[in-house]
Amino acid sequence: MIKEKSIFSVLCFSLLLLSCKKEIAETKLDYNQKANELIQQIILDESCGCILEIPKESISKINAAENPLSNIGEKIIIDLGLKNQKELDSLENISKNFDLDSSFLEQNSVVVFKRNTIKEISKDNNILKKCPNGIQYFLKPIFNKKYDKAYIRYGEAFMCLSTPGATYKFENDRW
Repeated sequence: MIKEKSIFSVLCFSLLLLSCKKEIAETKLDYNQKANELIQQIILDESCGCILEIPKESISKINAAENPLSNIGEKIIIDLGLKNQKELDSLENISKNFDLDSSFLEQNSVVVFKRNTIKEISKDNNILKKCPNGIQYFLKPIFNKKYDKAYIRYGEAFMCLSTPGATYKFENDRW
């Protein structure tokens, strides 16, 4: 009898773990899809022909490095209707393995500059011919749990002042 309960308990626990892993995988797939949709729309709307590689760090970490006295988290929590910093941290954590859709970039002839080539870019006299609209940067967006609101920072690269973030709402199949 004890053996049957033990086997049953292990089986239930295993099923619970498997369902949690599946939910995390689906959440990351949802994130990748929605993040790519938002970034692609901005690239098309802003006529971005050249972009910097998207950094691995989250918006909060980059903001803290750029301006330690500022707390962008409070603004994001309000804009996305989140409960608290813990929920924001959890939603930012989903973005860790973000992959920008390279097929979209190729189809739309968008050039992606690696972050470690910035020195070479600055010495290139033909950069304005290659990138007449300049080089844009994007930080990984943060979404609310429903994926119908997003906070993202993007703008022209190599500017002294950082561009403030923008909040987008998904309506009528558009951000």
